[in-house]
Amino acid sequence: MPKRAEARCSRSTRFSAFRIPAAGFSPLEMMMPPRRPKSPDIEEITPSHFLVHNDNAFSVLRGEGERRGKLFELTTWRREGLLGRLELRGYTVLTLDKRIEALPAMPQPLPLGESGWRLQSGEAERLSVFDLASRQWQLVVFERGELGVGATVQAGQVLRRRKGRGAASYGLAVSERAGTIGTQTLTETPALLLGHAQSPPLALRPHHEGEMVLLPVLLLPTPYREFLHRVAEETPLGWRIPPVGLPFATRALAQLGLTLEQL
Repeated sequence: MPKRAEARCSRSTRFSAFRIPAAGFSPLEMMMPPRRPKSPDIEEITPSHFLVHNDNAFSVLRGEGERRGKLFELTTWRREGLLGRLELRGYTVLTLDKRIEALPAMPQPLPLGESGWRLQSGEAERLSVFDLASRQWQLVVFERGELGVGATVQAGQVLRRRKGRGAASYGLAVSERAGTIGTQTLTETPALLLGHAQSPPLALRPHHEGEMVLLPVLLLPTPYREFLHRVAEETPLGWRIPPVGLPFATRALAQLGLTLEQL
């Protein structure tokens, strides 16, 4: 075959390897990387503290607080009015309220099924189940049974596994043949979201330390922990929440069915 014909054939073969684009799209558009979402002009990083990416927005912020470089602290009481003016001027503002709205929602709770025997996977394995009453991990005690060393686990329970000092892995207990229980692998955040979804509403009892509100240690999905770090301080004994952060923490926890008893 002549070289020109080979080249035409090669080009035709390469083009045919592409998926045929839908009407209204060109092959060039298919080869372009997906568009990234537009970053906000202003984002609230902690209560009333903003990181300003678009310097033009400072003209609207003037007189409403203190500026330190790219940072702005709102010191007036006109929060809602200021946010409204920014949006009317076309600026995108990522507030803490919008961060709460973007937190992953709990899935539909899976019903718990029959109990079965969950065999221990090696002597070093430690197994915990998500306790629905306390919303904490509860260690499972292995014992020797007719089918081998294991423990009784209910299908549908959320599990956490550790082997030695290694990192934890997560899963869902599923029924298998002969009355045994297997594990369907999950990552940490979906596992915790499912555990919270299966749990009844839980009222947390806060304590006071001066103006601070103290909440107990909470087993939270990573996105929720990361958000609470914006409005509260995590300590070995739980969360210390200042008055300015309490409304945001309350709304975020409510999305997991966690409420605060009357302060």
